[in-house]
Amino acid sequence: MSYGYCRCGAKIKRRTRGIPSIDTCENGHQHDARLTLRYDPTPQADLSPFGFPLNSIVFIPTEKDEHKYTNDNPLPEAKFVSPEPQPTGYEAELLDLIIEECAEVIQRVTKMKRFGVKEIQPGQDFTNAERLSHELGDLSAVVQRAIDADLVCEDSINEQIPLKHAKLDKFLQNEKDAA
Repeated sequence: MSYGYCRCGAKIKRRTRGIPSIDTCENGHQHDARLTLRYDPTPQADLSPFGFPLNSIVFIPTEKDEHKYTNDNPLPEAKFVSPEPQPTGYEAELLDLIIEECAEVIQRVTKMKRFGVKEIQPGQDFTNAERLSHELGDLSAVVQRAIDADLVCEDSINEQIPLKHAKLDKFLQNEKDAA
């Protein structure tokens, strides 16, 4: 068993074996077994009572551990973990849905490239183009929910559209086929 010190200067136990778990310092901040930290930032002085920057985690080995760290095997560096809170359950679910819908759009696009835009798969009522439109509609619905939840900014999305059109005009390697 060894000890580290939290950004607030409080002592935390560092477990050296077993499954990583969440440890708590004497002041209630949570740390995992690698001495990472998740906390709600509060206004404090720039340095802890031990002189460490408040946004850092410092591992100080006990006498028992000191022999483990040499020039060839240096003291492990503290890992930065964002002070921002993790997404709420609802936000995480929306983010998962964006991932899922993007994957479905990718799948439909690859089917269109492989089998054709107008192809209708056996047992389906719609062409690949129509099915892609449905998937893009599903993605748009989830993006709208993300906008409503303040996960993304609608103004930023709209500002990006003409910028992307300009990039496409410049870098597309093929011209649209005349119908």
